[in-house]
Amino acid sequence: MAPQPLALRRIDIPFTQRPIKHTPIVDRPDGTSLIPGLSDLHTHTTLGVIFESAQLIDVKECKTVDALIEKLKEYRDRTIIVACNVDTNAIPILTREALDQVSSDVPVLLFDPSYHGGWLNTKAMQSIAEAAKSSEGKFVGHLDEHGHWTEQYLYFCLSLVGQTLGEERLTQGILHWLADQLRHGTVRIHEMDIGDMFSLRCLVNAREEWDRRLPDLPFPVKELYAPPAVVMALETEPYLKIKVRRYFNMGPIRLKLYADGAIGSRTACLTRPYVGEDRAGILVNTPENLRDLLATLPEIGGIAIHAIGDKGIKKALEMAELAYWLRRLPTRIEHFEISGDHSILDASRDSVQGVSIQPPFIKDIGNYHSRLGDRVNQINPVAKILDLGIPVNFGTDDIAADYPAPRMIQALSQAVCHPVEEHRIPLEVAVSIAATHEFYRDDDGLDVGSLVVVDSAVLAAMRERVLTLAEAKAGIRQVIYHGYDVKDLVRILRG
Repeated sequence: MAPQPLALRRIDIPFTQRPIKHTPIVDRPDGTSLIPGLSDLHTHTTLGVIFESAQLIDVKECKTVDALIEKLKEYRDRTIIVACNVDTNAIPILTREALDQVSSDVPVLLFDPSYHGGWLNTKAMQSIAEAAKSSEGKFVGHLDEHGHWTEQYLYFCLSLVGQTLGEERLTQGILHWLADQLRHGTVRIHEMDIGDMFSLRCLVNAREEWDRRLPDLPFPVKELYAPPAVVMALETEPYLKIKVRRYFNMGPIRLKLYADGAIGSRTACLTRPYVGEDRAGILVNTPENLRDLLATLPEIGGIAIHAIGDKGIKKALEMAELAYWLRRLPTRIEHFEISGDHSILDASRDSVQGVSIQPPFIKDIGNYHSRLGDRVNQINPVAKILDLGIPVNFGTDDIAADYPAPRMIQALSQAVCHPVEEHRIPLEVAVSIAATHEFYRDDDGLDVGSLVVVDSAVLAAMRERVLTLAEAKAGIRQVIYHGYDVKDLVRILRG
């Protein structure tokens, strides 16, 4: 497709109406308010698109294996069957033999609610086991003889789904996903987990297609993080490496590491065991692992370390200090859910670039009580981290649930209305954390930038309670991206 000139009328934003860092909300007499365009600095562009393109099946209502199998049989006409939200309390055990009853001819993949574990039928298991052979010993996870997988086998599952769907379908899916993010006020994105080279190529393709359709506007995905295997594989494709460096990070690709797992799969690493169990989670990486890794890795632009349990967080902070002193690498701590002693973060402030919190996880406090007991009250202590003077970012960790949806708008209300009072923050602070604040004067003297026009009544409600996704969606009146109405841009991206 030939480049299209963006023959659209730009919107002038008067200086007096520009949200700024210390006044991030501007109320207007027409019953609307202006807030800056929002940043989602922990999301999964390609992962979400893979699931959306695969028409992910939600099976949370299935409470028995038989009910699950019968539901999945309805989708036998597909080239691949992918399902999520298996109720692991009602269905604690699944086997590939059971999933073979759904189909033995096409791959069947199921994911638990944490996406840190799942189940495969024989067809999928054979493909994924073969793909994992070349990386044996280089990742953490387990695939047993019954088709149950954990942790970083996720990458191989996603690769199988993505390649089954095809490059063109996923490239267009990324553009549609970005259009939906813009519609919902998210204008700046960090891709937190490019799991394989196939997904990376699709994202590069999407960036080039964006440039053809909207040559005057910046691509919303600003930074890429990838696991060690992808960082190493990128070294074998120098032309793709140059594109990644030019298109996204303004420098080398960034590294994504895991210190531990997830609470839902009981793999987040804790100092005390889970309620009613002997196990206390797993450590995926340690400072010793990182030292060896940095000795072999090529140049990288920084590190993001997934850390959820208090012991996992402690190890992540030790890794951040090591990365800083060995290679002066900026390090972000992702999630930081069960933090325990906050003094360990204060002691690491020189080596930690910031903490990335995902407010949507706050809703899981009730579900996690059976696993954590009173420790659930430590989840996402945003106010305490801010009190230490540590920079905080917000992200949705969005994959596919409720897609497409205004998750960042809802996330702000979740941070403001945290069920633990001492962790709550004012709405103005929440908006400032998520804001891009990217206004500037163009050559014609117009104020351009990105902002969201929100119903003032919806903002008022966000101070009192967590918004539903429907309320958040209805509350968005208009989104302006670098001076242009997003409705016009969506038409071009979906054209």
